[in-house]
Amino acid sequence: SRFPEGFIDGGQLETLRFPGERWHKCCFTKGSNPRLTCQKVDVENHRQLLRKHGGYCGMHYCVGSRDRCLVVNRQENPHFRTARGGLCPRSCPGHCKREAHRLECIHVGDEPQSG
Repeated sequence: SRFPEGFIDGGQLETLRFPGERWHKCCFTKGSNPRLTCQKVDVENHRQLLRKHGGYCGMHYCVGSRDRCLVVNRQENPHFRTARGGLCPRSCPGHCKREAHRLECIHVGDEPQSG
């Protein structure tokens, strides 16, 4: 990123953002011929992380300037239907968009010395 320290508005931690960062999660497949596979992941913004999750990303507190909360393994079903009540909001009791994901906190480490 060109802005390793990020931007913050009015000294409010919840406004911390890092423009231009793009994240991918990569892993090796299992088997006799492992391959590297990657998926593009989103980053949970600090405002939502603080307000909705109390600063926790999964099981880890993750609001430092060098921490990122990645949204991984996202699965969406825009045509989810159910006959059982309570799974969708009251405004659309028969069907809704269902989303499942996992949050992972990573610490990106210190910036290397310039030069």
